[in-house]
Amino acid sequence: ATFLSLYSADWDSVACWTAAISVICATWWIFEPIPIPATSLIPIATLPVVGVLTPAQVGQAYGSPLVILLMGGFILSTAMEKSGAHRRVALNMVNLFGGASSRRLVFGFMAAAAALSMWISNTATTLMLLPVALAVIERSKDDNLAIPLLLGIAYAASVGGIGTPIGTPPNLLFREVYENVTGTEVGFMTWMTWGIPIVLIFVPIIGLWLT
Repeated sequence: ATFLSLYSADWDSVACWTAAISVICATWWIFEPIPIPATSLIPIATLPVVGVLTPAQVGQAYGSPLVILLMGGFILSTAMEKSGAHRRVALNMVNLFGGASSRRLVFGFMAAAAALSMWISNTATTLMLLPVALAVIERSKDDNLAIPLLLGIAYAASVGGIGTPIGTPPNLLFREVYENVTGTEVGFMTWMTWGIPIVLIFVPIIGLWLT
């Protein structure tokens, strides 16, 4: 239906097929009539058939370093969650800062959130730390702890994601676009020399502001 409606509006057939395949993928991602990974393979099967791209061009897009690096980040995130490493990191960070005061507790959780979100999704980091934070809030005698602790975790996860290229998908997209436009490759360590100082400066500022 998408193809016919656009074709009748004098769109180029290549553009019509691309739009139709995009609509199918988006719809199937939302409603999941088949598993999402299977839906992701639709373009690689259909775009060459309808003449939009050659098999080599589609394969090159699927094998892009950006895609492979994203996949590596997701694998690392899943491994940390399965092994429980994220909990150990969080508890060690909180213990390092100590729980003598509410402010130090907030800083401990923020440090854990920032450190974890440099390697796994910002959202996943926040969700992982949320149950631990809620348990601490329930046991705390400080009625003012909840808001700065919960906001601190969320903000620190967002800032921490800047620290490495795999910290959040927009980093990888920017890195890819930057390389295409300037011709200069941004290495993993080069990115960290940009991102880590931002994390080290902004997380303490946010923590001080919240507390």
